[in-house]
Amino acid sequence: MKSMRALVLVSSLLLLTACGAGQNAQTAQMYTPTDGVQGESSTIQVRNVVVVANAAGDGILSATLVDPSDVTTTTFGAPDRLTGVIINDKAATLTPAAPTLQVNAPVNFSGPASNASAVVTALGVKPGANVTVTFSFEIAGDLTVTALVRENSEEFAAVTAPKS
Repeated sequence: MKSMRALVLVSSLLLLTACGAGQNAQTAQMYTPTDGVQGESSTIQVRNVVVVANAAGDGILSATLVDPSDVTTTTFGAPDRLTGVIINDKAATLTPAAPTLQVNAPVNFSGPASNASAVVTALGVKPGANVTVTFSFEIAGDLTVTALVRENSEEFAAVTAPKS
């Protein structure tokens, strides 16, 4: 009887451990979330980075940048500025030309609270693709992230390039 219990116990343990997903479990795989990627350069936080592809083939940046501390201002005597955005090796047109990152005052690219825009005309990237996005800051330096390209529909339907 004891040997039978031991055999059942060992068999049960083997069956339970065989159910493990191992190294190839879906949760162990890298992925890009659809609500955007995050990054930091010095004190600058970059949040929810997504590139939206419109019907004309343009790439429109959707992201939020913020300097949550006063370190940049107190150390360098001035707030940092975004001096450029490069999407897939193409320079984006920034409006305003070099947004200033005041402490705790987000710079929003797209959405109802938008106060800046970055557009690459004729980027030519299809939704679902990944692109590199490099943010260049005057003080904090460069930050490169890999962002998902989303279609100009559903929650990104209102993301548009500014009128010239």
